[in-house]
Amino acid sequence: ENKFILFDDDVTNQDSTQTQIARGIVQIITEPYVLLADEVQYQANQDLMTARGNVRLLQQQPSGEASEVLFADYLELTSDINRGSILNARMLFSDDSRLVARRAVRAGTLAQPAPTTILEDVVYSPCELCKNDQERSPLWQLKADEVKHDAADKRIRYRNARLELYGVPVAYTPYFSHPAPSVTQEAGFLPPVYLTTPYLGQ
Repeated sequence: ENKFILFDDDVTNQDSTQTQIARGIVQIITEPYVLLADEVQYQANQDLMTARGNVRLLQQQPSGEASEVLFADYLELTSDINRGSILNARMLFSDDSRLVARRAVRAGTLAQPAPTTILEDVVYSPCELCKNDQERSPLWQLKADEVKHDAADKRIRYRNARLELYGVPVAYTPYFSHPAPSVTQEAGFLPPVYLTTPYLGQ
């Protein structure tokens, strides 16, 4: 049986539908996740949580720090946070890289509690946004029809990926993958870094 801790300002119980509705500053803790939202409904008979308003899902490391944060407009998840769907997902990783998707599905199982998150219509970039123009395209970004973020082997896999420099497409590949930002060492493709030095220039 899944257990979670609920902190909130106001709770309403609907016995006829076995539904609890929490409003205000809602915090739900089910290790290693913390769910924050303005409103959360939990239907016990379906084991389904529905969150709306300033939705944030944090995954914590054993040290207590958040390894990644997922922001969303709306989500439906089981109480163990392993299965469900998310609309307008935005992920912030530990290295400040960002991923945006129109829709995401978490597909964990009892046999594999570390879920695989499948995202649609995705944009990923490690570059910081321009402070003066947040709508400006970053130095480089990857766009893809589908991305799988596997929490078990800590890899991010792309389908139909396009590499853009300042918003201009320069390369296409039907498949591409790289380690998740939480991985500190791994052999393979190194993402480009823009540098300026007095000796070499740009």
